[in-house]
Amino acid sequence: MLICIPGVNPQGTMQNSWQSDNHCLSNLSLKLLYLHAELFHSHHGLLEEYVQSLFDEGIVNDQFSQIQTLKSMEQPDLVVQLIDAYLVDVEMILSELTSYSDFPDVDFSKVTLLAHKVKDRSSCIGAEHVRLACDELIQASVQMNKQNFVRALSWIKKEFSCTQDKLESYAQHGHADGA
Repeated sequence: MLICIPGVNPQGTMQNSWQSDNHCLSNLSLKLLYLHAELFHSHHGLLEEYVQSLFDEGIVNDQFSQIQTLKSMEQPDLVVQLIDAYLVDVEMILSELTSYSDFPDVDFSKVTLLAHKVKDRSSCIGAEHVRLACDELIQASVQMNKQNFVRALSWIKKEFSCTQDKLESYAQHGHADGA
């Protein structure tokens, strides 16, 4: 650890106060920059491992990798904004779908349309589990089978909840370092 005493350089010899402080600050600044770089790379490595785990679990697909490449110096949190928009949109659509499950007579044409919206949005962001779960809902809707619709909706909501937790965690940690 470097301790600066005004008028004394780190080797213990006398210098004028400005030179000594400047030398100490530059050494301290270099050490802080090095520490920050180490922490950044360590955190970035952990974030990369987390993203890999999302791929390994099948939560996300290659489209998610494409989304990650969209960030830039001008818009470092663009990926976080896309994730947030996806989560809000799908949450609203799932809420609307849930309201249809409460009706005695389900309007399956609207259910099909909404299921396709969830599937399209999930495809765009790379949310693979949610996208796959949409196929069951679409099939139940085409068959006009309310029991299968309710079961498929429950599955989508479960997959979305898991995906939401994972993407929110990614967004929180990715945003912390500008990744």
